[in-house]
Amino acid sequence: MVNHECRANASAPVPLVAGTVYDAGVPTGMGGNSILEVTREGDFVQQWVGLSGTIRNCAGGETPWGSWLACEEDTTKAGTTVTNGAGQSFTTQKDHGYVFEVFPAAPTKQIPVPIKAWGRAVWEGAAIGPQRRDAYLTEDTSGGLFYRWTAPRRTVIKPGIALQFDENDGVLQAAQLIRNGTPLVHYGQLTEADLNRPYPVKWIDGGADRQAQNSNLRAQFPGATVHAKIEGCWTDGKGLWIAVSYTNAAQLAAYPTLGMTGDSGMVLFYDYKAQSLTLKEYYANGNPHGFHGPDNITVSPFGTIVIAEDGDNPCSLISWTPKGGSQELVRDLGDRGEWAGPAFSSDGSVLYASIQSTATYAITGPFKKHLGHN
Repeated sequence: MVNHECRANASAPVPLVAGTVYDAGVPTGMGGNSILEVTREGDFVQQWVGLSGTIRNCAGGETPWGSWLACEEDTTKAGTTVTNGAGQSFTTQKDHGYVFEVFPAAPTKQIPVPIKAWGRAVWEGAAIGPQRRDAYLTEDTSGGLFYRWTAPRRTVIKPGIALQFDENDGVLQAAQLIRNGTPLVHYGQLTEADLNRPYPVKWIDGGADRQAQNSNLRAQFPGATVHAKIEGCWTDGKGLWIAVSYTNAAQLAAYPTLGMTGDSGMVLFYDYKAQSLTLKEYYANGNPHGFHGPDNITVSPFGTIVIAEDGDNPCSLISWTPKGGSQELVRDLGDRGEWAGPAFSSDGSVLYASIQSTATYAITGPFKKHLGHN
């Protein structure tokens, strides 16, 4: 399944297809999600729309039962006038900033209903914990947070999440990272010296206005650790891998008293059982590989990591293993912008990934050579 991070002025918006439409006030289409059918070898068969009438569906994530979580990285409210690439203006009918569940099924089998229990924010990635009691979400915007939503007591998350829970069900919290007894204000305070050192997470309660009608959701969790570029996430069953793109000059200027020096990105691992975050990879500014802007992320069949770069062109897919660190796996020689949406086929033989503005690619191995050394 492929997310489409399209805005109002997209040159190739997702068409509105009956059974998949969330907001019919987006008549020419914006973002959404499509289902891509391929052969076992990765050859294209057909593609169809699974979600439409949404805006800027970003990284998202898979569920344990094989559906896809399509996250809106946009909080446009109902009644907002927007203009498309053809100069046509229209008005949204519904609030945006939600996560949707898309199934690998026909348009008539979809549920284009937002998961309101998880709140309304500038969502990037989403994942469900191994016990199916928790959902984890990342927020890609200035002051963005890492969230956990816990289902009501004696309840497990099932297919059709949006219909299972009401908008105020469960408990929504945001992470506060504690380093040596001191809460961190910003994830950019982490440095190479923190590599492989697990730090405890305190989960901060908040979200009284979960649908963000009067306040941005992130403003409702005072004390939670922030970052402007908390990107994709992916679970390996034991924990959650999270990409954080970079800490740039604008973020340094916004938090001048924290002593941050900036970085080109990092990868964190949240341990479900220990409730700790560990810095697993750190790209210093000027690092010898030139890696910059880790964005989407996935776990390989070997338990190691593939990271999609969204930084300085040419962008790459990066392989990461505990023993070998980061290595370039695939490079876009066309300098066409960021890689997005890496995901492996169910048998692990094909890696699918997209150049955001161009196409989706099927990439074959040998993956064990680059990703099997964990």
